[in-house]
Amino acid sequence: EGDANSVSVAHRVRERLAQLEDDRSLTGCQLEVLTDQARFIEDSISSVESTALLGALLAALVLYLFLRDLLSTLTIALSIPVSVAVTFLLMELTDVSLNVLSLGGLALGIGMLVDNSVVVLESIQRLREKGLDIRDAVTEGTGQVMGGIIASTLTTIAVFLPLVFVQGIGGEIFRDQALTVTYSLLASLFVAVTVIPTVIANGTGSSPGKLVRLIHAIDRVLGPLSMAFSYLLNTAQRYYARILDQVLAVSWVAPVLAVMLCILVLPQADDLGSELVPDLFQGQFHFDVELTEGTPLEETDRKIASLELAIDRLKVAGQPIAMVTSTVGDAPVLGEVQSGDRREHVARISLTLTSEATRQQEAEVIERIEQEFAKVPDCPVTLGRPSLFTFRDPIEVEVFDEDLETLRNSALAIEERLELVPNLLDVHAQVADQVPEVHVRLDPVRLSAYGLTLGQVADGLRAKGIGEIATQYRYAEKPIDVRVRMRGALEKGIEDAELDSVAVSGPDALAPLRVASLGRLEEALGPVEIRRVGGERSVLVTARTDGVDLGTATMNAEQALQGRYLPPTTAARMSGQNLEMKESLQSLAEALALAIFVVYLVLASTFESLKLPFIVILTVPLGICGAIFAMFFTGIPLGVLSMIGVIVLCGIVVNNGIIFVARIQQLQETGSDPTSAAREAGVERLRPILITSATTILGLLPLALGFGPGAELRKPLAITVVWGLAAATMMTLVVIPSGYRLLQRSSKDGRSA
Repeated sequence: EGDANSVSVAHRVRERLAQLEDDRSLTGCQLEVLTDQARFIEDSISSVESTALLGALLAALVLYLFLRDLLSTLTIALSIPVSVAVTFLLMELTDVSLNVLSLGGLALGIGMLVDNSVVVLESIQRLREKGLDIRDAVTEGTGQVMGGIIASTLTTIAVFLPLVFVQGIGGEIFRDQALTVTYSLLASLFVAVTVIPTVIANGTGSSPGKLVRLIHAIDRVLGPLSMAFSYLLNTAQRYYARILDQVLAVSWVAPVLAVMLCILVLPQADDLGSELVPDLFQGQFHFDVELTEGTPLEETDRKIASLELAIDRLKVAGQPIAMVTSTVGDAPVLGEVQSGDRREHVARISLTLTSEATRQQEAEVIERIEQEFAKVPDCPVTLGRPSLFTFRDPIEVEVFDEDLETLRNSALAIEERLELVPNLLDVHAQVADQVPEVHVRLDPVRLSAYGLTLGQVADGLRAKGIGEIATQYRYAEKPIDVRVRMRGALEKGIEDAELDSVAVSGPDALAPLRVASLGRLEEALGPVEIRRVGGERSVLVTARTDGVDLGTATMNAEQALQGRYLPPTTAARMSGQNLEMKESLQSLAEALALAIFVVYLVLASTFESLKLPFIVILTVPLGICGAIFAMFFTGIPLGVLSMIGVIVLCGIVVNNGIIFVARIQQLQETGSDPTSAAREAGVERLRPILITSATTILGLLPLALGFGPGAELRKPLAITVVWGLAAATMMTLVVIPSGYRLLQRSSKDGRSA
C-alpha cells in the first residue's frame, strides 16, 4: 500500500522469509533478498541519532568552557533530554513518525535547546555575582530575560508557519522537520522558565553529597583549561568594549557597511547554480537495456549474459560489487494478452555495492561498467538509481503534435540536439515502440449497401483478433479478465486477415462477409501506446545530468533547442525536475518573505515599536550573506534544502538581536542614555550571545560535516545555518548597538525639529 511504513513492511517480510527457510516443502531452494531500501532508511536514522548525540556533547562542552562550572553545565544540559522527551510525546500525539526528516529536525534543534536555558542561567549568575540572594536572583534574573526568550522562541517558531503553505517537494520534505523543531523549541522554552530556575533555587545551599563533591573534584581537575578559556573570554570582552566605544562614536558606519555588504553579496546567489534535491548515495544502481523492437527473448538474454560477464570481470579485478541481478523481458500484467504488451527486447541489470563502498568508488564502478558495456554492439543502456522521493527525470522535453509520424521525427530531432549538449547523458526520446499491424480501410458505400455500421465491423474484427472477455475471476482481491480468442489469432498476417468474415444481421443476410469485400487491407507499423498531455499527443525526451547542476544543464539544453528545426505544427517545452525546482524555489521564496514579515510582527509587538524591529531584521540579510559564502566555498548549489536552511536561519539569527535590544531597553528604563545603555548591554550580553551561537553551531557541526548515510539531505541545510549564523553573530555585535543608537538619535532629532 502507498501509505504503508517501509521499515515496518520490510521487518515483516524478513520475519516471513525466516519462517520460509524452515519450511520443508522448500528444501533445496535458496531465498535471497535482492533489494531492501529499509536498510538504507534504518542506517540513515541511526546516523542522525549518533549525529544528534555528538552535537549535544559538543554543545555541552562549549557550555562548560563558558560557564566554568560542571554543575551549571549539567543543569543546562538537563534541558536537552527533557525537551527531547516532550518532543517525542508531542510527535506521538500528532502522528509524526520517527524518520530521517523528523529526526533531522531534532538534530537541527539540538543546539538551540539550551539557548533559552543559557540566557536564564547567565542572568541569574550575573545577579548572584552582584550579591543578591539565590531566590531573589532566580526571580529577578528570570524575569529580566523572560520576555526576550519568549520573543526569540516565537520568532524562530514563526518562520516555520509559512512552510505549511510551501508547494512541491519543499513542503513534503520539511513538514515533519518543521513540526519537530517547533515542538522541541516549545519544550525548551518551558524547561528554561520552569525547570531550570527551580533546579538552581533548590540545588544551591544544600549540603554537598557525594555526587556534588565528585563534580567539584572534576572542576578542580579541569580548572586550568577553564581558567585559560576564561582569560581569553575576558580579553575578548575588553577588546569588544573598546571596539563598541569606537562604533558608537560614529554610529552610522556599521549599518551603512552592512547594507553595502548585502548589496554586493546577495545578487551573487544567481551564480551558485540550482538543483532540486541532491542525489543520495545508497550503494545501489541499475542499467536499463532496450534493444530493437521485435528482438526475441533469447537474443536479449544473450546480450544480458555478455554484459554480466563484463561485470564479473570487474568484480574479479577488485571492484566493490556485492551482488548483480538481471531481469530479461517485461512480462505483461495479468489479464493483458495483447501483442503490444510483450516486451521481450527490454531488460534490467541491478547492482549492489559492498557496505564499505564510497560515493567516489561508485562513480568509478559506473564509469568502468559503461566502458565495458560500450564494447557490446547494438546494446544501448540507461543508468538509474533507486530514490526515496518520486521525481521526474532531471531534463525532460515535452514534444506535441497531432500527427504521430511527425511527432516521432520531431522527438528524434530533439534527441540529436540534446546529445550534443555537454554534461548530458542517457539522452532518450521515448517514442512508442512500433509493432506490425494490419490496417483496414473500410469503404462507406459498401458498408451502407450491406446495412453495416463502422462499430459493427470493428467489434467483429476485434473478436477475431484479440478475442472477447467472457468472464472475470478475482486474484489477490483484483478482478482478472478471462479472454477467449481463436488459436493463432495474434500471429495472423494480411492474407489471413483478408479471409476473416463479419456477420451480417438482418432478414436478407445469407452468409458472413469477408473483410476484403468491405474495403482495403494494408500492412503498417503502429505504436503500442499513444501518450497524451492535456488532450494533446505527446512524446517525452529525457536526459540526466553529470558534473553540472540542474539549473545550468537546463539552461544549456534550452539554448540547444533554439532555432527553427521543427515543423510548424510541432511544439516543444521543458519540464522534468526543472519545473519542480522552479515551483519549489518560488514557493520557498514566498515563504521566506512571509517569514520575515511574521518575524517583524512578533518583534514589533515585543518592542512596542515599529522602527526597532528593522534593526534586528537587518541581521537576516547578513546571515544570508554568510550562507551564500558557504555555498560558494563548499560548491553547494541553491536548492530546496539550502533554501529551507535560509528560512530556518531567519528565525535563528534574530534571537541574539532580540536579547540585545531587550536589554538596552531595560537599561534605558533605569535612566541610562542610549549610548551608555548600548555599551553596557553589549558587554553584558556578549557571553550569552557567544554561548547560544556556539552551542547552535557546534550542535549542527556534525550535520554540516556530512557523515553517514543520507547525509546529502542534511548537509546543505546545516552548512547554510552554520555559516549564516556565524556571520550574523559577528555582525550583530556591532550592527545592533550602532543601529539602535542611530535610530534613537534620528528620533530625538525629529522630535527636536
